[in-house]
Amino acid sequence: MSSVSFHFNRVLVAAALLGLTVSAASSHAAFVSNGLTGNTDYDGWVDLRAGTPGLSSATLASGFGSNEVGSGDAVLTRTGGAHFPASSSLYSFSVDSTFQVAEAVPLADVKTIVFSILTWPSVGDGSTAADALSGLPVLNLNGGAQAIAADYTGVEFFGAGSLGGFDVDTYAYTFQWDVTSLGAVSSFDVDWGQRVHAGVVGVQLEQSDVFTVSTATAQVPEPTTIAIVGLAGCGLLAGRLRRRFDRQVRLS
Repeated sequence: MSSVSFHFNRVLVAAALLGLTVSAASSHAAFVSNGLTGNTDYDGWVDLRAGTPGLSSATLASGFGSNEVGSGDAVLTRTGGAHFPASSSLYSFSVDSTFQVAEAVPLADVKTIVFSILTWPSVGDGSTAADALSGLPVLNLNGGAQAIAADYTGVEFFGAGSLGGFDVDTYAYTFQWDVTSLGAVSSFDVDWGQRVHAGVVGVQLEQSDVFTVSTATAQVPEPTTIAIVGLAGCGLLAGRLRRRFDRQVRLS
């Protein structure tokens, strides 16, 4: 895979993703600032690429713990597909993948869960979640399979770069759930699908025992109709661009 160079517009984000030292004034360098109040719990996965200590295709399939300073004990797992630690991100040449972030010991009396993915789209310069994700994140509680859609979503542009001669833009997609009316939460997981050629640069999970709307999100229509239509409608364009991309990669 050709190398990817990005110019991030956030100093702390660049430091976290590249494994650089950040100021001790903060316990972690979140790439999305949610502005949550109350008691919070944070997990971050950064530097998701080849050479990162403890990260390999095998550990990604069996479960890779959050590796950012100040993180808790949540685990990231590739549950299907072919994304692997490539030179600049988790990447797949061949098929879509599915992922899960699991939290076995949630924050006590958790009221909201906020999940973010830092990624670039696989279908040109699109900026919607459908351009990077083959399945929108859903929340499952207490070992169940409820597949709860997010109550709030948001997207933020982070930087531009080049991948195999193609211009790619990097976005943070954020999803928030209000769990105040769902009873006690003893464990939970967030599951999503990642498109082929859409690299996963970073992942972030945050919880709070006070519900406030994340500053990175806005309320979405139920049941996220616009996003679902977007996921269904971009297949043809994706196929064309992937074939062009594959040919260029083989010639590189």
